[in-house]
Amino acid sequence: MIKTILVAATGGDSDAATFAAALAIARPFAAHLEMLHVRLDPVAIAVAMATDAGGGALTAGLIDQLERDSRERERKAQETFTRFCSGAGLAVTSAPTPASTAAPSAEWHVETGEEPRWMATYGVAADLIIAQRARASSQDARGAMNNTAATPSVALQRGSSPLST
Repeated sequence: MIKTILVAATGGDSDAATFAAALAIARPFAAHLEMLHVRLDPVAIAVAMATDAGGGALTAGLIDQLERDSRERERKAQETFTRFCSGAGLAVTSAPTPASTAAPSAEWHVETGEEPRWMATYGVAADLIIAQRARASSQDARGAMNNTAATPSVALQRGSSPLST
């Protein structure tokens, strides 16, 4: 039985489709959706970019731009989450409660750092993980694939190891 589904919230255009896929799976189980958005660490990205470029000088402008981009993606992700929950009639709770076990519920999380690390950290406690699989070949500032043509991808967990991806 699926009780908790971890869902990646990137702030991209395909978040709504990912959330819908997660809800379609959650409904029969009245599962709790944990939506996770991971903010980029602008300083870590700028340092990595400077190191990769042979020690180029970091500018305050670069860090400021990365911070603005990170805030904007977080704003879009949370806005999509709020709109989705409202439209789907999902109760937004901090954790599943006995009263919420009759229907799916949702929770919003934001962390800062590396998305794969945070997905793994949260994923240990999830029964199912739903994330976008990128199909585009371009990369964003964090080196991740651009999710403009992403489709949901599912990993079923048993304990701490995936059954399928």
